[in-house]
Amino acid sequence: MSLEEEVETIDAIFPDSLKEIGPRRYTLSIPDRRALVQLSFPSAYPDILPEVQSTEHVDKGLVEDILAQVYMEGEVVLFSLIQEVQEVTEEISEEAEEPETHQDHDETSAEAKAAIFAGWTLSDPVVDRKSIFVAHAFTVHSAAEAEAKINHLKEDKKIARATHNITAYRILRDAEKGIYAQDCDDDGEDAAGGRLLHLLSLTGVENVVVVVARWYGGIKLGPDRFKHINAAARDALEKGGYLKK
Repeated sequence: MSLEEEVETIDAIFPDSLKEIGPRRYTLSIPDRRALVQLSFPSAYPDILPEVQSTEHVDKGLVEDILAQVYMEGEVVLFSLIQEVQEVTEEISEEAEEPETHQDHDETSAEAKAAIFAGWTLSDPVVDRKSIFVAHAFTVHSAAEAEAKINHLKEDKKIARATHNITAYRILRDAEKGIYAQDCDDDGEDAAGGRLLHLLSLTGVENVVVVVARWYGGIKLGPDRFKHINAAARDALEKGGYLKK
């Protein structure tokens, strides 16, 4: 995803949150917060981390720490940055706490988040009528491991707040007989889990669990929601190298 495409996506999710102030330079208004973050994007972005040039109503060092934590080389970062700054500023009162307290709080949060997402491959966000879909893929070798990874992922506040976390896993049990351990969960999105598992079977992926988080935007999408769930899942599987050539 290019910077221009990412900006269009963020505008669809958080209208008027980005203001272009120069070539590859934007002021980001954190939704529902007073915080402003000025960012500069190098020409090699997303292969190189963007630079936090200045901030208002939020500590610059805090934003830099959050950005460094959520950034993954080659992956766009604005959506995750906005979500994390929202969460941290919700819990921290800058007027009441010293900068050292901010740093300690963020380090603890960053360590917990790093542990939760370690090893997961994330898709680019799929956005339609303010609904957001993000898929996560992880290598597993047993049903128990798959369930444990799903539960661990849901410890993240953003994932826990998703309207639905649709899951499916497919694990090779006997190569000679072609036996697989597999299961799925709709999490309230009727028939979505079965469709996701069907995608895993069609693509022939093995030893992987996929979690597609959906944040409902207030407008029903009808059958399009299944298309977006599959698109996000396929993107995560491709990025993670699970799809067979």
